[in-house]
Amino acid sequence: MRWEDLVETDLDARETAIRQRFYEESDFLNSPPEDPESLIATYYLRTRKGSLTTAGNLISYHMTTGVKKAPPGTLLFQCTGKVLAVRPWDALEKCGLVRIAFPAKLLQHSDGNYYTTDFLHLLGGEGVFGLWEFAEAKLLDVRIPAGILKTFPGPAYGAPGVRALTHWPDGEPAFGTILKPTAGITDDEVAAIVESVAGEPLFMFVKEDENLIPDLDYCPIVSRARKSVAAIERVRDRRGGARPDLCTSPDLATAPLPRHRDACA
Repeated sequence: MRWEDLVETDLDARETAIRQRFYEESDFLNSPPEDPESLIATYYLRTRKGSLTTAGNLISYHMTTGVKKAPPGTLLFQCTGKVLAVRPWDALEKCGLVRIAFPAKLLQHSDGNYYTTDFLHLLGGEGVFGLWEFAEAKLLDVRIPAGILKTFPGPAYGAPGVRALTHWPDGEPAFGTILKPTAGITDDEVAAIVESVAGEPLFMFVKEDENLIPDLDYCPIVSRARKSVAAIERVRDRRGGARPDLCTSPDLATAPLPRHRDACA
């Protein structure tokens, strides 16, 4: 292919066409039926070498046990993935959809729980997106058994819980923001940032950045939480004064302990 042709390829249109065809063939996701003991991933694959079935077996091999023929009944067999179905989109069976089952036994910790980071590593790891044999690979769909989903309780509060904590009426618009950065600024600077936005009538909360460091010498979390509370109080009249505006762990704003990793100020 000429360089000019590569430059002029409409990748957005191509991605849209692949996605649309996948939607049109969504019946593929339900055949064969779901496996209550496995996570099931559906991929779009375009291979350089071998068929779609071969490609699926490569993913299973690299991303589960590394065994091609595990003896039936063994632990290896119970933990080895398998190709459930393929749907070629071309006559050579080198492009199309592949469904693969990943046994949940691979992922369950001794306490009975599962971790989503394990899912992402297994379903989208090097053995999927790093193989030369695949000219293209896309993870299109993931089916997680109900038994596994039940082990995830969801957020501690969620949007309804935050509304309840802040006495915010249902249906009334609200917004919050994140402190950026959380390092390199003092507790007084944190309070100034909070004060600059806390007077807005629709402002519900401000939270820490994901890089929360609780015990910085120049910005300990209890100090910045207390100063943020004071900043909010100073501008309460500008917003009507009806709602609390600081979300913290219990008693953080007055706690004597200087460390708490679950706070948001």
